[in-house]
Amino acid sequence: MQIIYADDEPGILKQVCNFLQQHGHMVCTINTTNILDFQEKLVTLLSGDFVPDVVIIGGHNLLRDREGHSVFGFDIEGFVINKWLETQDLPPTCRYILFSRDQALVEKAQQRREWGFQTGILKNSPEALAHLLQAIERD
Repeated sequence: MQIIYADDEPGILKQVCNFLQQHGHMVCTINTTNILDFQEKLVTLLSGDFVPDVVIIGGHNLLRDREGHSVFGFDIEGFVINKWLETQDLPPTCRYILFSRDQALVEKAQQRREWGFQTGILKNSPEALAHLLQAIERD
């Protein structure tokens, strides 16, 4: 599978990327510092030949507003992440996975299908990488 993984933690970004590559997946990473940076880098990545099967969204800065509150609904001051992703040149079969340390956000993403996430995975769980791999390989 071809995967895009966006996160603001370089260490975790590298660890997840290496793990997924060891399991035969092609991974393009986006080390991002904020939502605007994520948008710019994703648009640039999608303008090439890379067509993702899965987009993994992780990182404190992608999941919180300016005040540090969880972004339930992924609405950041009028910008709705999942609605914006729908406007990008992604295949209709592309799946989105939330990868977060915020348990309440993960649970909410699993309940709120309108957010567009296939699943949410708790990043600091001991089985996080195994759960992530299962979610990616699930049809």
